[in-house]
Amino acid sequence: GCSLSSLRDLQLEGAWDMELRLGNSRSTSAFSFIDPAAPTLHGYPARLERDSDSFLLETQYRTAGQLTRHVYAGCRAPSAEQLEGPFARCAVGGSSAVQGTFVAKRVRRLPGEAEAQSFTLLGEIGFPGATTADVFVSGTLAYVVLFTDGAAIVDVTNPAAPALVARIPADNDYWNAVWVKDQTLYLASAEEGVIFYDVATPTAPVLLGAVPGGAINVHTLFLDGNTLYAMSPDPVTDTLIFDVTQARTPVLRSRFRAPDADHHADRFPHDATAFAGRLYVNHWASGLIAVDVSDPTRPSELGRFVYPSATSHASKVGSFGGRTIVFEGGESWDAHLRVLDATDPASIAEIGAVSLRPEVSIHNLELRGSRLYVAWYQDGLRAFDVSVPASPTAIGYFNTWRESDPGRGASFYEGAIGVRAPGDGRVYVAETERGLLI
Repeated sequence: GCSLSSLRDLQLEGAWDMELRLGNSRSTSAFSFIDPAAPTLHGYPARLERDSDSFLLETQYRTAGQLTRHVYAGCRAPSAEQLEGPFARCAVGGSSAVQGTFVAKRVRRLPGEAEAQSFTLLGEIGFPGATTADVFVSGTLAYVVLFTDGAAIVDVTNPAAPALVARIPADNDYWNAVWVKDQTLYLASAEEGVIFYDVATPTAPVLLGAVPGGAINVHTLFLDGNTLYAMSPDPVTDTLIFDVTQARTPVLRSRFRAPDADHHADRFPHDATAFAGRLYVNHWASGLIAVDVSDPTRPSELGRFVYPSATSHASKVGSFGGRTIVFEGGESWDAHLRVLDATDPASIAEIGAVSLRPEVSIHNLELRGSRLYVAWYQDGLRAFDVSVPASPTAIGYFNTWRESDPGRGASFYEGAIGVRAPGDGRVYVAETERGLLI
């Protein structure tokens, strides 16, 4: 069923995002021809074989002593910048192997767009060699998480010249999210749960401890008043609820675990937002789960919203005209923004949506009044007027992603990844390669 002759017009340039299909499951990845002489696949150096009617791209890499090989074959090119075909992945010398199909599209700036509309870049600061994950702003300081490279504290008093104040090493850990309360810095750790520092003296952060103790992966955080929620996808797929009235001494109050939680089936808490006594947990394949947390010691599920091939990743919640509205984003190929009426949590209904294109995913959201800011990976920062929630209106953008930046095309998940709007007239964006943009 292939159309090999269509491969002749394929233009192998730039960065490409992919959807991988394996039976009923799907995942995402990327490859790159930004340097035609040195293509990459999944971020690893790749070898390309190509003539007028064939395409074969392969890579191999070793992790934990195991050599893994990936091979992608071109079957058809519906356009010069789209490729489809089969792929295989195997553990060399082992028995595990998977086969499926892929769709790949070149990533470019959306047609007709300039660098920015309605936004002005005031300043930025990079972290060479590190990948940026998240940002939180408190006063004149921005706290930036850098995955395996720890965290950075940045003075943003002068947004035109943000200045590095301190770096905190991750010490063989993986940090993904950040929050600050009463000069206490909370970090989501893949190894130790919630790590917290005294940052009263920003130039010299002091490690205070980690909760709840033992080996546990906390992926994201959300602070609501004196309650800190920590979403843990493994080993037991819990949302941890801490009392942080005394910011430097977090106390575990309870844990919420969805009845069908199963990390191996991709039903786990990824992120959450608290609003008016409820916690809205983005529970990946289980969709969005509304939880009663009016008594933090006894959380209970109120209802959920599930959609086909759900990858419920992030959300923000507000009150509009007496209704509780959730803005929800998935993180996958064809992910888009959903607007949900959750006034009755037992009957959550979709009332609107915004989609840009299937090959670029949403990551994080920020709601301030009737403005919604979205970190939309390669499509950068997006702003919407949501005063009429069912009909979000685009009011601005800033294209943070540039194909010419080093490291592009290595991952499906690159570009604008984190966003905060603290109310100082600025929007702070964590950009995977560029760092912090203001």
